[in-house]
Amino acid sequence: MQALNDIFSYFWNDSENDNLLIGKEPAPADKTNRDNPFNVPEKIVDAFASLLSARTLLRLALANKRLHFLLTSNFQSTFTALSMIEAARRDTSVAWPFVRAIESIQTVSISAQRPALFRQLALTISGPRQFAWSDDDQRNYMFDSNKFYKAIADETRLIPLPPRCTLDALALIDLTVATSTGSRVFKPTEITHFNFLKTSEKAWWPAMLESLIIDIPAQDLKAEIATFLEKYDDQMVQISDPLACVLATTLFFGNTRSGADVRSEMQRRFGVTRSEQWRTIDHAIASHIHLHFRAEPPGPAFDAECTRWRTNDEKFVVLAESAALAANPRYDFGNRPMISMPDKTWGWSIW
Repeated sequence: MQALNDIFSYFWNDSENDNLLIGKEPAPADKTNRDNPFNVPEKIVDAFASLLSARTLLRLALANKRLHFLLTSNFQSTFTALSMIEAARRDTSVAWPFVRAIESIQTVSISAQRPALFRQLALTISGPRQFAWSDDDQRNYMFDSNKFYKAIADETRLIPLPPRCTLDALALIDLTVATSTGSRVFKPTEITHFNFLKTSEKAWWPAMLESLIIDIPAQDLKAEIATFLEKYDDQMVQISDPLACVLATTLFFGNTRSGADVRSEMQRRFGVTRSEQWRTIDHAIASHIHLHFRAEPPGPAFDAECTRWRTNDEKFVVLAESAALAANPRYDFGNRPMISMPDKTWGWSIW
């Protein structure tokens, strides 16, 4: 870490900042230093870059002129892959940018960066597409989904099982996300969706699960979430908001436990103590309540579910109603009676 700090201190100079772009040619005066930029040993540069993701390298290159010249010259394959991914994102009507992006990722010299790049590529094709072919089989052929899945499988085989370190574990997650995302665009893959938490050190589980839920819906991760809740026995000091929300909603809606019981477990096991985080969890619970009723949400059952989370809390009922209306404006709560409130209405609290 000290070596990284030394490199940052050496290169960072506000006067050198400008709006650089990938592939931008250096000024003629700067070209003289390209062969031996600032006399920094290549081994130090390699060690520095191997600890960073491709996106971090890009951000550094865009933020500082010296780092731009140094990084783009030493890690050209990484920047080429990023450029090809961007090209695939911009042009979704033809297949060749996507295929070229796959090939460019396969040539990236830093092997640890390739899984995240495949994930990034998959996410660029996961949104609404403007494919030139409406037939799924033709689309799979033209966009060569087999090539995509084969590249993912080849990359997965390079990572030891069980993973030896956090980077290996997160690389497996990147490839899992890439596969899952690709399956939503192309034909379903024959690659088995494997719960990598079961083969990894428990200390890595929070980071692994958090990485999964960023891009895969929680309902598609029931096995991973269940494994985490059942088997993870380390005590967390803090937890990210997205992961806390997923765990809390699973604990609450997965059985008939009271909200107070769930909050107690979230505090004891996962280190949820901040008021801001509790409010975020409240919003997550409120936004899920209407999903658990086949009939229209308004009514005693809706209020009872709100009360199960927070007893006699009118503010939470209003929050849940607002979430339901945001999801479906046709819901009509009208002027129905609210839950029975005690004589004294208490302000917001953890419990």
